Amino acid sequence: MAEGIDVDNDRLLIELGAGTGSVTQALLDRGVPVNRLIVIERSEVLVRRLRRRFPLVTVIQGDAAQLSALLGEQTQNICGVVSSLPLRSLQPAVADAIIAGILEVLGDGGRLVQFTYDLRRTSVPERPGLDQISTRRVWANLPPARVDVFDYRPTEDANSATEATC
Repeated sequence: MAEGIDVDNDRLLIELGAGTGSVTQALLDRGVPVNRLIVIERSEVLVRRLRRRFPLVTVIQGDAAQLSALLGEQTQNICGVVSSLPLRSLQPAVADAIIAGILEVLGDGGRLVQFTYDLRRTSVPERPGLDQISTRRVWANLPPARVDVFDYRPTEDANSATEATC
């Protein structure tokens, strides 16, 4: 999941559903600076564990469906979202709220990396401007999984498109 992220910029990266921190650690190992990473986790128990394991990383307890509210003014400086949330197994209204929130904070040129166990369908329902640029099956994972990478370009004007920066 960390391979889909550009570490050579100064914008923020959001991780959704960090759990015990295995993806968080991979992002840090890839070179994402601790001051650029914001982790969102709903479970109070896991938030405490993440804060102990990664004391220099900003860990916010909250629901990803409320992403803009959780991030506040920081939404203007986000280059990407890495999500381990099980979007395909959530209630459709909840998944839609999470996806809408992700796209709201990403803005033009943002990148979404999404993990899924559903090997048959895309991990994120189609949305205008959200283009899947790669997919990779992870057979070593039990159960097997897939990582999808998307770039977001909400505008139709090709002249305004810039290269993804995350």
